[in-house]
This record gives sequence, C-alpha cells and structure tokens, in this order.
Amino acid sequence: MDNVYTWGPPIWKTSLDDHIIQRLLNDGEKIRNSEDYNAEKWLAMNTHDEWYYPRKVVDWFSSEIKIKVIEYMKIWADHLDIKVNPERFKLECNSNEMKYQIDSLWVNYMQKHDCNPLHDHSGNVSFIVYLNDVPDLKTEKQRMNMTNNGPIPGSVMFCHNDNRKFFFPNKGEIFLFPSNTLHMVIPYKSDLTRISVSGNILFPTNPYH
Repeated sequence: MDNVYTWGPPIWKTSLDDHIIQRLLNDGEKIRNSEDYNAEKWLAMNTHDEWYYPRKVVDWFSSEIKIKVIEYMKIWADHLDIKVNPERFKLECNSNEMKYQIDSLWVNYMQKHDCNPLHDHSGNVSFIVYLNDVPDLKTEKQRMNMTNNGPIPGSVMFCHNDNRKFFFPNKGEIFLFPSNTLHMVIPYKSDLTRISVSGNILFPTNPYH
C-alpha cells in the first residue's frame, strides 16, 4: 500500500515488484564476502556485512525504479508547493525523460546487536528497500520481557526537528525521502538477519526550474 507522510520531509512508502526484490537478493549473495565490494568503511552502520553492488546492477535498478522516482518528485513538488515550469516538468516527468543517476547502491545484512545510528546521506533523494520479512521482531519485546514503550525493534526512524516517526517495514517496500533527512534503524536482539538495500539519487539539474 502506498502512503505519503508529510509531517516534515516528504517520505513516500510504496512497493516494488517481486522480480526486482528477487534479483537484488540474488545479486547481493553473489557479492557478499567479496572484498572488492566491501562497503563497511564508507557507511555509518556498525556492522561487517555491507556490500556495494557493481555498476551493471546499479544501472539496471536505476531503470527499474524510474517511474517511482518520477512519482516521488511530483509528491515532493506538491509538498513544497513549488511553482514549476509546466512544459519542462511535463517533458522530464510525464514523458519519462527525467535525468538522474544513482551514485551507489549497497546491500545491508543487519544482525542482532548491529547498530545503524542516526545519519543522513549524500545526493538529492535517498531510498531504502526491504528484501525480506522478519516477523519475529514484532514480538521481540514480549518474548524478551522488555517493558519499555519504545518502537518495535528493527523499525526505521525518520527525524525532523524534534519530531520522530517510526515505521516497521515489510518485504518489498521502498521508502523514498530527501537525502538530508536524518534516520536510523532501531537495534534488535533476535537471532536473525534483516536484508535491506540503500542508495542515493543525484539530479544534474534542478527538475523544478
């Protein structure tokens, strides 16, 4: 189900087709544990299991999500009440000619006790894609007798000023948001792996002028 959240930065939660999720899973396993693709020292997450996809996968994924990127830019324009050039916006969006690039794409295998601290990204628009379901996290607090009223372990948190929003994602969902939006993942204690993919989108020119 698609949802737009505009309490601060425009955050769009939507979903990707199964074939996209499956290829990201398959290609992630191909590069996992290959030092040529190790992303650990470049990323904020405190883990030893993050890997950059090769350029051919980045280019394929960029093409697959073009329609999503176009739709998100329309959502962002509406949110900001931006006065756009109608002809240019029609050319770049409605005719699928919007120019952008994904500068990098990486897969995260998050384990128990791993921490993805509060951080932002480079670029203009960022995204997180979730490749598997982890239903045990929904019951972790009850199973481990935790009495706090905090968010579900494994939730993603977005921050804007003093406001925070938490989302517990499911397989196939993608979140798109401005790259400077602070966000983090709540650690968990269950013995399982959550697999996600992140990346940043760059626009060579402002699509709104």
